[in-house]
Amino acid sequence: MLKTQPVFTSRNRLFLALAAALGFLLAAGAFFFTASAQEDDPPPPDRRVITYVADEGYLWWLKQWEDNETVCEILIPHDGLPTWEEVSKVCGEDTFEAWRKTKACRAAVRGGDTKTCKGLFLLFAGYLEGERAVVEELPKPSVALTLEGCDEQNLSNLCVGDPTLVLTADEPLADERIVSITAEVDDDVYECKGYQCRIPLAPYKDQELKMTFWAESTYGDRTDEFSALVRASTLTWPARPGSENWQIEVLSTQWIGAPPAACSLTWGSFPPIDPEGAWLTTPEDASGLATDRAYDLLAGQLLRWGFVEAPDCPWDGLLADGTASQCGVDATRAEVETWQNRFDERIFQVAQRTGLPAELIKRIFALESQFWPGQFPNLEEYGLGGLHPEGGDTLLLWNVSFYNQLCPLVLSEDYCALRYHELGDEEQELLRGALAIQADVSCPTCPNGIDLDRADESVDLFGNLILANCSQTGEIVRQTYRKAPGEVASYTNLWRFTLANYNAGSGCLYEAVDEIYFDKRPLDWINLRDVLLSLQACEGAVEYVERITGRYP
Repeated sequence: MLKTQPVFTSRNRLFLALAAALGFLLAAGAFFFTASAQEDDPPPPDRRVITYVADEGYLWWLKQWEDNETVCEILIPHDGLPTWEEVSKVCGEDTFEAWRKTKACRAAVRGGDTKTCKGLFLLFAGYLEGERAVVEELPKPSVALTLEGCDEQNLSNLCVGDPTLVLTADEPLADERIVSITAEVDDDVYECKGYQCRIPLAPYKDQELKMTFWAESTYGDRTDEFSALVRASTLTWPARPGSENWQIEVLSTQWIGAPPAACSLTWGSFPPIDPEGAWLTTPEDASGLATDRAYDLLAGQLLRWGFVEAPDCPWDGLLADGTASQCGVDATRAEVETWQNRFDERIFQVAQRTGLPAELIKRIFALESQFWPGQFPNLEEYGLGGLHPEGGDTLLLWNVSFYNQLCPLVLSEDYCALRYHELGDEEQELLRGALAIQADVSCPTCPNGIDLDRADESVDLFGNLILANCSQTGEIVRQTYRKAPGEVASYTNLWRFTLANYNAGSGCLYEAVDEIYFDKRPLDWINLRDVLLSLQACEGAVEYVERITGRYP
């Protein structure tokens, strides 16, 4: 009985090795929050079912001339040569292209040494008749974290009552059940029979807890080992007699509840309970974002594109550099105030959805574009947040969910099965071009040449770009210190680092963080600021960060 098994090509082995290495690096970022394997335990039973199905066909090998190594096996249902489509589909586009471009090996014709030949050749291996194994992976059990005991609870993680953290395990196999749940909370161990475990948070008042938990199944295995950070803070607001006001925050992939603040899960860091400045806050509603600042550049663009007119001003209120003159500023004051608040509702919605501070988004827009969504003359940047091609790389590399949404709109399924850094230069350029199209809201057929609906939608794009920068920042810190970013820098400082990364790029941030690490200095903004100022290409990031985090830009 012949059982066929898949053959890993040389390219696939290399890809898997790189993917595994990258996966290790990215997994390190979760530190407290992702599953980790148990060590020194006997191997649990495999959650898989193997069946054998009849299979037959004509087997071909794609081999290398120089060492005769098989790089791909192709099983086809017809006699004759495999089609190009069959080779490409089974072996991959790169392998197919290498075979297609291979020149004839003269040594093979003359009976010489084929090791001198380069490329690939196709060899018929025979007719295959038998069975092949089909492996069905069975679903694994898991554990979810929820909160109960709150008489009142809202999306700001506020709780009035006696909060209790509840661990609920799920066994998806019909004939099996959860036997027990174990939770380690700092130095305390909770062992609970059955599928639920309750951990009161009152004994841990005003503490940050490291937590590890898992469940065991009658199947003979256990869930992955999950981790969490929990902060249970009491607040000083008036409470009902016999009850306390709490702010409960949980950082874990298993948490089911109010989403954490943006990037806190990525960094392993809680935001300050009382932010030091408005720049890390979100108001109760969009009206709290309203501003009435004078923006000369915005005034100039509104005049230039005909959204407002200044007929009583010299040169229609415009200066040679495209900004508004004082007369133009005065003439456009009302429209400038309206325009700078035009996107507040969308900013607020993005903040609610992503956990990003709404004030931070608006301040970035104020400094990058003064809320003008179109392209500026002589600048290779687009949109409210100033999207640059390098920023597009950051977005596509570090915001995987965004990449997975965009890629199928531009490239084929085969390409989108790869990560952005694995694509060729041409494919990457196509994706960056698609980003530029999304960010560029010019529209010849629209009133005044600007598509305001697309401008509104672009707020979501820049929200994703900010999240990508926070992930990249976290990885730079993690790879330098080999620790979760929240262990070596505060949440507030990590946001300052992210803004520097957004403005000056990852090269500047990496060099600055690396120098601080080498000098054994604390990783804070004061030290990072000093290093950035010493680097000529990076010093502009300091003013950028301090304008956003200080007085309104």
